[in-house]
Amino acid sequence: MNASLKLPKKLYQMAEELFEKLTDGKIKTRKELLDAYEGLSGDNNPNLIFILSKLKNESNELLNLENIIFSKINQIFINEDIEVGDDIYDILFQTLYSFLLEIFDLEDFRTVFRYCLTKAKTDIKNIRDWLIYVLCLEAFILAKSNDDFLTFVRDRFEFFGVQSPSPREIADFATNFGLKDLVDYVSTNERYQFINLVMNRPEYLQEIISGKRFWDIWEKIRLWTKKELGSKILEEFEAKSFSKARELIVGQMSLANTFETLKSVFLEMGLFSNNGVSFPIRVYKSHPLPSVDPLSLDRLEKIPTSMISNILPKVTYSVPNQDVEFVFIGGSEIGRSGVLIRTDNGGVLCDYGLSIVSHGIPRWVPDLEFIDSVIVSHAHLDHCGGLPVLFEKFNGPVLGVPPTKTISMLLIRDCAKLMNAKFGLPYRKTINSLLKKENVDKVEESFVEIDYDKEVEVSPGVFVTPLNAAHIYGSSSLLIKVDETSILYTGDFNLDSTELFKNGSNPHVNADITIFDGTYFGRENFSRIEAEKKLIDATRESDKTVIPVFSVGRAQEIISILEKNGVTKEKNVMLLGMAATVAQLTNLKGKYTILETGKESLEKDDVVVCGGGMLQGGLARSYFLEIRKQPKASLILTGYLAKNTLGREIIEGNVTDIDCKVVYARFSAHSSSKTLSEYVNRCKGQKIMVHTPVRDAGNSILIPNFEERVHIRIGE
Repeated sequence: MNASLKLPKKLYQMAEELFEKLTDGKIKTRKELLDAYEGLSGDNNPNLIFILSKLKNESNELLNLENIIFSKINQIFINEDIEVGDDIYDILFQTLYSFLLEIFDLEDFRTVFRYCLTKAKTDIKNIRDWLIYVLCLEAFILAKSNDDFLTFVRDRFEFFGVQSPSPREIADFATNFGLKDLVDYVSTNERYQFINLVMNRPEYLQEIISGKRFWDIWEKIRLWTKKELGSKILEEFEAKSFSKARELIVGQMSLANTFETLKSVFLEMGLFSNNGVSFPIRVYKSHPLPSVDPLSLDRLEKIPTSMISNILPKVTYSVPNQDVEFVFIGGSEIGRSGVLIRTDNGGVLCDYGLSIVSHGIPRWVPDLEFIDSVIVSHAHLDHCGGLPVLFEKFNGPVLGVPPTKTISMLLIRDCAKLMNAKFGLPYRKTINSLLKKENVDKVEESFVEIDYDKEVEVSPGVFVTPLNAAHIYGSSSLLIKVDETSILYTGDFNLDSTELFKNGSNPHVNADITIFDGTYFGRENFSRIEAEKKLIDATRESDKTVIPVFSVGRAQEIISILEKNGVTKEKNVMLLGMAATVAQLTNLKGKYTILETGKESLEKDDVVVCGGGMLQGGLARSYFLEIRKQPKASLILTGYLAKNTLGREIIEGNVTDIDCKVVYARFSAHSSSKTLSEYVNRCKGQKIMVHTPVRDAGNSILIPNFEERVHIRIGE
């Protein structure tokens, strides 16, 4: 692709002409360069000219200041703590031009932008305005229509993890590119008129929605409105529906007739999904209540004692489920997992994660207001980190097997603390404000521990049996039964044998629907035997060894491997920080030493296993900096290394001045590609793959988009 296609043609031509004058020697001083560049672009320094020089692999001493800025950007990629002051917009503009000229990708752009957010604690609005401006620039080049332009900018904001501007705000910024017709379009288009009215006049909400149906409103505003406003609109419609139904419920009707009466009103009021399926009917909220038979003792015994007061009324006044709808509100790609299973009577949410990269959570959909419980498959933040946000309003139970509660809360509290310390108050008005202590406490208070292989009722007519997923301690695959239909949600699972789980996971293959973790589907295979040999050999051969790990799962596996091979008897093996806390919680056996804060410096035969698996910070990074110039020492990286992390940069050879030995012993807590493919081929029913970078797996496997819905009828 021609790089100039991502820049306005006139701007690119002018920059090229100025660059040629610079390289031909026609511009001889910095002042001449600044004078010539003034008015060319939106920045104050010749950053575009500098990025052109990088693209063409040419240097010029008049661009030395810009070269210093570019060095700062490279430091940001490996999470160095750099000084950012008046040069913050130079950093941002260089990143923008590097992206538009295809030196950087969109993930690089996001990394730098979010780093700048952490450093600009009093300038958040101006930086957000800058982002609106530059994304409008990109949309100006790529969008094919006014609607494309608006949704392009909105989607980019979601990717960057920043609160999206309104359509009118985007249109106003677009006037910088001569797009005055976009302002007219937003002002006169009925849909955008309505969106702006709802967003800007919440005090008139009842009048605005009067005479309309809920789903018609939601289809217009769903991409733009905040969840608080969507929730409020839904509350208004549900209250109106129950009020109207009271007029139709005559005497003490049967449970079935009461349900059908409420359902007809819900459908009339537009309380349904785009599949035309009514939102759950809460008969226990109706008046007068119908007469019902008492629940059987067998059924009562399947409701956890601590959930009785919450779920018993819902179960008592429920009818047999006929419709099930799956809503994929997160986790189709890796990060922020969330699968909502909705029935006629209620619903259950499987996981509610937080993206560590963008701090995004699963999308709010109206169905979330009807869930009865949340089941956490395991304690990793991309599956449980969003729970405090959910508990801004939700007050139901959260279920998980031991020790998921303890480890989840350990990670959630640590995450909330770090995020609130890292980002300034203006930014915390978005997700950080909901990671407050009160919400974190609510999550912990609502946790209900359930047992492997024991069936419990978590929503009317929805029974869940946790199965060992062999991913980390407390990880579960969930066998879910809705009347006659069986659903398997694997969560993150591992079919392969590991040191912690000798037999791997052995999930069902006969479920009607299998929603499975596809992390390594169709990707490269890796050898655990080879990784273990690399780990043991490097540890034995080194005077000092630093092993960065993920604190939950990988740390305990590495300790177990060192113990099995006798290394804990030969060397001074130390487990540090949160990894040590988790080892204590799970009663990990072995001849190793636990240190809460670590040693001041390493000595001969010291082996430290500590958090910071990608070397982005923590004790692992500190110890790496200590040994990096010691040829007899080793750094052993043991897991996935994301783009723009120090660990990834090291193994790709982009970090020089390292004398210690670097070993990449790749382990994983997910199923390998080969065993995963074999398992999927054995599965009998419908197959849905989530938690995967793959976007096409053939006709037999559905890979859902965000908010995609799958509807089934029980028994069909």
